Amino acid sequence: MPAYQRRIQTDRLSLVGSVLMNAREKRILAKHFLPLVTETPVEEIVSYLQEERILSNDHVEDILYQNTQKNKVYQLLTILMRRRPSAFRAFIEALRSSDCTSLLTLLE
Repeated sequence: MPAYQRRIQTDRLSLVGSVLMNAREKRILAKHFLPLVTETPVEEIVSYLQEERILSNDHVEDILYQNTQKNKVYQLLTILMRRRPSAFRAFIEALRSSDCTSLLTLLE
């Protein structure tokens, strides 16, 4: 591989590492997927995250278009895991604003 291609690939990897949620936070969300599915008030959380500019209008549509609670939460978590590092903290704050104390206990 030519040097310029290696440099582009390295730059791309460092960029990805700096703009995505970190691995620890992803593991926390994955570990507690079942309680998140049953207890997350999706519409409230999505609204909060949209106001905080963590989610775009397209993200919101993708989430709310899902036909079951499980699919909505799955779509929400999938999108959050691809967002910037502040997405996890914003998700925690959204849960706090929605009085989801049992979920907060699990995630913090």
